[in-house]
Amino acid sequence: MFTGLVQEVGHIRGIDKRGTFQVLNLEAKTVLNDLSIGDSIAINGVCQTIVDFDDHRFSVECVAETLSRTNLSKVEVDQPVNLETALRLSDRLGGHLVQGHIDDIGHVKKLTERNNEWLLHVSAPKSLHPYVVFKGSIAIDGTSLTVSDVDSEGFTVSVIPHTFKNTVLCYRRVGDPVNLEVDVIARYIEQQVTIKNQSNR
Repeated sequence: MFTGLVQEVGHIRGIDKRGTFQVLNLEAKTVLNDLSIGDSIAINGVCQTIVDFDDHRFSVECVAETLSRTNLSKVEVDQPVNLETALRLSDRLGGHLVQGHIDDIGHVKKLTERNNEWLLHVSAPKSLHPYVVFKGSIAIDGTSLTVSDVDSEGFTVSVIPHTFKNTVLCYRRVGDPVNLEVDVIARYIEQQVTIKNQSNR
């Protein structure tokens, strides 16, 4: 489990592709301070497992399912990525509950600066629209953000300068794919409502 508060921006330093499987080698600083083999780490919001690390880098293994559903299949050497280590029970929940299980990929439609904030408009697959609500939470590439507007194509989030500068959002351009994870609570509510409606028939 994660919070969607990115701890640092790391960089891809190696990609070892083996058919539908790949190993990513990443350079980082902050997140390496307290890592162990087998620990979970979110890379652009994707929960992955540490399989190797040293004082400067760590490695994860990406299986076919991960590559088919996230933008980790499109990363390149030297590309920046958002990094967040797993939440401890004693940590503050400053963002929202993020599982690291990407629901689908959206695309940047528009990015504009207005009065010291950035407005990011993202197109989202129709299947996710029921879970994206005004003032609700959503994770974009692992960054916890609040939905400020919803339309027929997707949604808009307002990003403060600090978040924009300290995550990969500052590198995003129109057309770029972004990992989306909707609020898990919305999914649980939908399931319970569906079950109740079915039982009442």
